[in-house]
Amino acid sequence: MMRYTVSYFSAALAAVMLVSAIGVTQSLASGLNVNVDIGVPAPAAPVQVAPPPPPPPPAPVYVPAPAPIVLPATPPPFVYVPELGYYVAVDVPFDMIYVGNSYYYYANGYWYQAGYYGAPWSVVARRALPPVLVRFGFKEIHRYRDREFRIYQRDREHYRGRLHRPEVRREIIREERREMRREGR
Repeated sequence: MMRYTVSYFSAALAAVMLVSAIGVTQSLASGLNVNVDIGVPAPAAPVQVAPPPPPPPPAPVYVPAPAPIVLPATPPPFVYVPELGYYVAVDVPFDMIYVGNSYYYYANGYWYQAGYYGAPWSVVARRALPPVLVRFGFKEIHRYRDREFRIYQRDREHYRGRLHRPEVRREIIREERREMRREGR
């Protein structure tokens, strides 16, 4: 089998050489080109790969500043919700919580903290909040708060749960009186 392959290859090579010789003489006479391909692949040219262009810079992210907090002058009542472990403001359209002698207010994606009702509010990072405050989502907080508020509304005079009513600090009252005196009221 091997001999047959070698002799076949030799015969094919001889035929190619003969055709080439004939082609060379004819091409010299008539200006004709003859190309012979014997099936040996030519090495492919290396493909030049261009590096990808650098990614565009990220678009600037606009983070709105926290909105100023405006609370009613009269503090709302806070009911203690046993399932949550803290007091929640009721009968108001905002989320305010009383935990550990501090007030927490949630609005527009920000948490705020104040030492007393009517004090200046400061933004608080979520990681700095009391753990009891972030244990539940707002759906659960609202559900527990609303249930406790219904109980409170039914019998305000004889409510058996714990209730917290924030006091307006005396410093604020004194400042208001000073301003009234200055204005001559």
